[in-house]
Formats: sequence, structure tokens, C-alpha cells
Amino acid sequence: MTQVEDLIKQISDTKQAIKLMEHQLKAYMATLDEYRANGLLDSYECEDGTFFINDCRLLPVTRSSWKYSKAVKELQEREQLSGIATKQETTYLRFDPPKPEAQ
Repeated sequence: MTQVEDLIKQISDTKQAIKLMEHQLKAYMATLDEYRANGLLDSYECEDGTFFINDCRLLPVTRSSWKYSKAVKELQEREQLSGIATKQETTYLRFDPPKPEAQ
């Protein structure tokens, strides 16, 4: 195996492991949300609304986002078609590892 092939294999293996761990983390976080909804974290809650468990600080965070009307989306499309809006392009290497084999 060449140096390049070896490096690509290492990157592929690492990305697959990260994907698996991200999937596991998402499941753990969903379970933690369920625990909080069911009051299982109440005894760990501090006065400021944070939670401390096993030296870990859990901070409730609210994220806001905007949802625009159809009119705004139409304006975006018009500006794209008229040339007022400008397109920016960036080139980079996207790494797509092979799909993990079914087990």
C-alpha cells in the first residue's frame, strides 16, 4: 500500500468512527432530554438553571432562527436571476468514505 493509499484508509476509518460516535452521541443526548423532561435531572439543578453532574456542567441553551415568508424567498430568486445577487464559489476536497459494511 502506498503512502497516499494508507493515508486515505486512515482518513476513511477515522471518518467512519466519527460518524458512529456522532450517531451514538445523538442517541445519548435524546435520552438526556427525556430524562430532563421526566424530572430526573431536577436534583442536579442549580439556582441559575444549570446542572452539575459528575463535574460536568449542563447549560440549557435556546437557539433562535428566522423563518422567512414566501415573498422574501421570491425576492432572493429575482435578485439571482437579475444578477443583483452574486454567487461565491469555494473549491475544496470533500472526503466520502465508503459506506460501512452491514453487520
